[in-house]
Amino acid sequence: MKLRRLDIRRLPGMTTPLAVEDLADGINLVVGPNASGKSSLLRALRALLYREESQKDAVDLEATFDAAGASINAERVGASLRWTQRGAEIRPPSLPEHRFLACYTLRIEDLLSSEGKTEEAIAAEVSRQLAGGFDLRAVKDSFSLKRNHGKPEFDAYRTAKSALEAKQRDHAELRERESELSTLEARLADAREAKDRLPSYAAAKSLLALERRRQELRQERSAFFPELDRLHGDERARLKDLDAELEAKETERTSENRKRDTLENPLRDSTLDLAALTQGVLDAESERLRGLRDIERNLRDYAEKLGAAEATASNRLAALGATPTASLSLSPTHLRALDEKLEKRQGDTRALADLERQAANLQETELSLDALHTARRELAIWLSATEPSRPTTRFWMGLVTLAALSAGVSVAAGVLVHPAAWALLILVAVGIALVWPSPAGGTERATAKTRFEQTHVSPPETWTRDRVEQRLRSLEEELQAGIKRNHEAEKRRGLAPEIVRARNALEASTEALEAFARGLGIGTAQLDVGLFRWAQLVTAYEEAHTEVLRLRSQVDRASQEAYATRAQLVSFLRTHAVQVPEGAPDSSTLGGCLRDLARRRQEQQTTVERLAQLEKTQARLSDDIGRLRHQRQKLLEKAGVDDEQHLERRIEQLGKWKDWKRKHTETEAEIRARETDLTSRPALLEMVRANDEPSLLASEHQTRQRADEYDPLAKTISAIGHELDIARKRRELEDCRETLTQKIEDLERAFDQALSAEAGALLLEDVEAEYNDTSQPQSLKTARAWFGRFTRHEFELRFDSEDRGRFFARDTRVNENRKLSELSSGTRMQLLIAVRLAFALEAERGHEPLPLFLDEALTTTDPERFAAVVEALKMLSREDDRQIFYLTAQPSEVGFWQHQGTPVKIVDMQELRDAHRTQTDPERFLTPTQPEIPKPDGHAPAVYAALLGVQEVDPWREGEIDVFHLLNDQLPLVYRLRELGIRDFGQLRSAIENEAHQRFFDANEQRLLERRAHAAEAWVTAWRQGRGRPVDASAIEASKQVSERFMEPVMQLVEHTNGDARPLLEALQAKSVPGFRTKNLEALETFLAAQGYLPPSKRLSPAEIAQRVALALLDHNIERERAISESNTLTAALMHANRIGTFLE
Repeated sequence: MKLRRLDIRRLPGMTTPLAVEDLADGINLVVGPNASGKSSLLRALRALLYREESQKDAVDLEATFDAAGASINAERVGASLRWTQRGAEIRPPSLPEHRFLACYTLRIEDLLSSEGKTEEAIAAEVSRQLAGGFDLRAVKDSFSLKRNHGKPEFDAYRTAKSALEAKQRDHAELRERESELSTLEARLADAREAKDRLPSYAAAKSLLALERRRQELRQERSAFFPELDRLHGDERARLKDLDAELEAKETERTSENRKRDTLENPLRDSTLDLAALTQGVLDAESERLRGLRDIERNLRDYAEKLGAAEATASNRLAALGATPTASLSLSPTHLRALDEKLEKRQGDTRALADLERQAANLQETELSLDALHTARRELAIWLSATEPSRPTTRFWMGLVTLAALSAGVSVAAGVLVHPAAWALLILVAVGIALVWPSPAGGTERATAKTRFEQTHVSPPETWTRDRVEQRLRSLEEELQAGIKRNHEAEKRRGLAPEIVRARNALEASTEALEAFARGLGIGTAQLDVGLFRWAQLVTAYEEAHTEVLRLRSQVDRASQEAYATRAQLVSFLRTHAVQVPEGAPDSSTLGGCLRDLARRRQEQQTTVERLAQLEKTQARLSDDIGRLRHQRQKLLEKAGVDDEQHLERRIEQLGKWKDWKRKHTETEAEIRARETDLTSRPALLEMVRANDEPSLLASEHQTRQRADEYDPLAKTISAIGHELDIARKRRELEDCRETLTQKIEDLERAFDQALSAEAGALLLEDVEAEYNDTSQPQSLKTARAWFGRFTRHEFELRFDSEDRGRFFARDTRVNENRKLSELSSGTRMQLLIAVRLAFALEAERGHEPLPLFLDEALTTTDPERFAAVVEALKMLSREDDRQIFYLTAQPSEVGFWQHQGTPVKIVDMQELRDAHRTQTDPERFLTPTQPEIPKPDGHAPAVYAALLGVQEVDPWREGEIDVFHLLNDQLPLVYRLRELGIRDFGQLRSAIENEAHQRFFDANEQRLLERRAHAAEAWVTAWRQGRGRPVDASAIEASKQVSERFMEPVMQLVEHTNGDARPLLEALQAKSVPGFRTKNLEALETFLAAQGYLPPSKRLSPAEIAQRVALALLDHNIERERAISESNTLTAALMHANRIGTFLE
C-alpha cells in the first residue's frame, strides 16, 4: 500500500494546514528544518492508519493510497475514521497489528534508546518462535522464583514479632501517663483563662495609639480658620451659577420686550370677530364634517362590499354550474383516501416552488476575478509610493531663489536691476523647474499605473490620492460582489438536480390523484373547491344573494344622509365669507375650507394669548432677578464673609479641614469603642490612661506565655484519653500474637515452594537447549543478513532468549559480544533498523504492506555505513516494491543520497509551508522573492513589509504576529531582528528574556522592545474581550452533542456562519437542521460557553482597545503624550493587518 497524497487540515502542533502530493513509489526524501512539519507527516499517517493513535487529539486528516491496484481514501476527523473508494464507504484494509507499527516508523529517539518497547515486543515474539510456537519462557517463568523468594515472608515474621514486643512496651507506658491526667487538667484551666484575656491586650494597645493620635489632631486644629463648619465646599460654584443665571434673566427680559412690540402691530389690523365665531361653533361644524366623512366612508365600504358580494354570488353560482338534482354521497374511506392524495400533491407543489424560488434568487453565471485582484494590488502599490513634487512647485522655488540672489547682488552693488534682467530670471527658473530631479516615487507610481491599465479595469477618475483611494475601495466592493456571485452560481448548479427530482415527484402525485378521482366519478378541475361538498355550495349561494340585497338598501340610505349634511356645511361656510366650490364638494374640500377658517381664528386668538403670556413672563423675570440678587447676598452672609476674596481663602482650606474633621470624628468613635471593650478589664484601662506602655507590654508577654500552653496541653490530654479508650476497646496484644502465628505458617509454605521450583527449572533447561540448536525464525535470519551488510560484516547480530529475550552484537574483529549499550550510536541504530525491518516483513504477511518511515535515522552514521544502509533500502524498495520516506533536517544528506545514485523524490517542507502562507493581497504586504533579507533603505513601511513577506495578524495566534507590526516606525531595528532570526512575536518575547540576545541591543532599544511587546500583549487581550474563539469541526466533535447523522448539516452551518458561535446557535434554534433536539442544543450552548466560544463580556471598541494599550505603555514610565502616540500607531497597524477583525467588526 503506497501513499499518494496526505492532507493535514488540523493536527496538534501544526499551526497551518499542509498538503503533500505526487509522492514517488520508491524513496521519498523529506527535507526541512526543525518545526517545519516533518514529524507531523508521520503522526498524521499513524492516526489515519490506526484508530488507536491520537484518540484524544482534535485532528482533521485525509490521505489517498494505492492498494492492490486501486485508489482508496482515508479520512479522519477527531476519533471518526472512514475508508472510501470512489465516494462509497468500504471496509478498512487489512493492516499489520498496531503493536508492531513502530517497525515501520523508525525515529531517531527510538533508535538511540537501547531499551525500546518495540524491541521488547520483537524479542518476545522471537523467543516464542524459538520455542516452536510454545511460550517456553512463560512455562519456565511459572517455575521460576524471584531472587528474594522467601525473604518477604521472613521479613513479615520479624515485623510481627517486633510489633508484639513494641505493643507490650506501649501498654506499660500508657499506664504511667494515665496517672498524670489530673495535673495536666489543672494547668489547662489556667491556660484557658490566659487565652481568653489575650484579645483585651490588643484592644488596650490600640486604645493607647488612638489616645496619642487624638493629641496630635488637637494640635493640628489651630492652623485652620474659625467657623469653617459653615462652608459646604460648593459656595464658589453656587455663586458662579447665581451670577450666570442673573445675567441670563436680564438678557431674557430685554428679549421679551422686543417680542411684545412685534406682536401688537398685526393685532391692530385684524377685522375677525372672535366673539361671534367661538370655538364651540367651530367644534360643532367640525363634528358635522366628521359625520359627513363617516357617511362617505360607509358609502365606499358599502359599495366595495356590494361588489364583493355580487362577485361572490356569481362565483358560487358558477361553481354550481346548475342547481343539483340529487345529493352526492361518498364513503368515509373514499374521503380519507382522497384527502391524503390531495395533501401529497400540495406538499410536492410547495417543495418544487420553494426550490425554484431559491434558484431564481441566485446568480446563474460566474465571473473571472483575476483582473480585479491585479488592479487592486497595483492601486495599493501606487498609494504606497512617494508622491513626486509638481513642476510648478519647482518653478516657483527656482524663481524665488534667483530673485533672492539678484536682490542681494543689487543691494551690495548699490544698483537697480533692469526689467529685462527679471525676464531672464523667469526663463532660468523655468529651466530649473524642468531639470530639477523628481523623487523616485514617481517611477514606482508610473509602473503601477501601467500595470493597472493592462488589466482593462475602469481606472480612477483622476490619478490623485483621493480618487485612487476611492477607486481602491470600489474595487474591494466589486471583488466582494464577484465572490458572492460565484458562490451563488455554484449553489444554483447544486439545486438543479433537486428541482428535477421535485418536479418528477409532483407529476407522479398528480397522476395518482387524477386516477383515483376518475375512479370515483369526480372531475379533477373541481377537486380543490370540494365538489363532494355540493350541497354546502348551494346554501352559500343563497346567503350571498341575500347579502347583495341588504347592501343595496344601505347604499341608498347613506347617499341621502350625505346630501343633507353637505348642504348644512356649505351654508355655514358661506355665511362666514368662505369661498366654497360650486356643485357637491366632498368632505375633503369642505374640511380644507373649515380648517382655513379655524386657522385664521386660531392665529388671532394665539396672538392675544401670547401678549398676555408676555406680560406674565416679564413680571416673572422681574421677580426672578430680585430673588437671585437676594440669594447671592444670603450666600455670602451664610459663609460669614463680606466679599468673594474672603470666601476663596476659606474654600482653599476647606478640603484639609474636612479631612481633619473626619479623622478627628473617626478617632473619637474608635476611642469610645475601645473603652467599651475594656470595661471588664479595669487594670488594663488604667495602664492606658496612665500612658504606661512598658507595664502593658510586660503583662501581655506573661499572659501570652501561659496561653501558648493551652493547645499542647489539650492535645496531650486528648491523646491520652484516646489511647486509653482504644486500649479498653481493642484486643491489640491478642491480635499481635495471632499475626505472629500466621507469619510463621507463611514462611513454612514459601520454603516448600522453593523446593518444587528448583526441580521444574532443571527439566525445562534441557528441553529449551535442544530446540535452539535445531530451529531459528526467518525474521532473525533476515535481520542478521541486513545487519552484516550495514556494518560491512564487522558485526554479527546475536539473540539471547534468556531473560525474556534480548538482542546484542558480536564484534567479528575481536570476536567479542557487545551489549546494545556498549555499541556506538550509529552501530546501535543500524542494528535496531535491521531488526525492525526484518520483523516488519514477517509481521505483515497476509496484510497490506505499509510505507517505511525513517526519521533522522542515519544522522549519526559515518559515510561508509550510510552508503551501506542506503544500498539496503534501495534493494528493499526495488525488490519488495516498498515505498520509503526518509525525514531529515540536514540539507547535506540530500547530496549523500544523490551521490549514491539513488533516484529519490525530494519533498521540501519549508517550500510547502511558505507556499501555503503566501499572501496575494497587496494591502496585506507582498511576499519577497529574494532569498536575502532586504534592507529598509529608502522604502516606505508598506513597501518594506511587502518585501519582507509580512503576514496578516491573527489575534488567536499571537505568537505568530510579525515583529514588523510592532515596529513599523523602527525599520532598521526590524532589519536587525530579521538578521538575528527573530521574525515573530513569540521569538521576540523569548529573545527579550534571553541574556544572550540582549547583548545585540543597547539600553534604549531593549526598553523599546520590552515596551512594544507589553503593548502587543495588551492589544491581543483587549481584542479578544467579547470575541469567542472560532468554532470548527474539532469543537463540534468535542462537545459530543452532534451525532454522525447531523454532523454534515451542522458543519455546513458552521461554514455559513464563519465559525461564529452565536449565529450558529440561533440557526439551530430556528430549526435550520430538522430533527436536532433541544436538549442537545442546550448542552452544545453550555459547552461552547464553557470553552470560550461564547464570551460573556462586551466587545471593546477600537478606541477602548487603544486606551488599554496606552495604559500598558504607561507602565514603562514614559510620557503620557508619547504613550498615546505609540498606542495609536501600534493599534492602527495591528487592526489594519488583522485578517479576522474586518469580518468580525
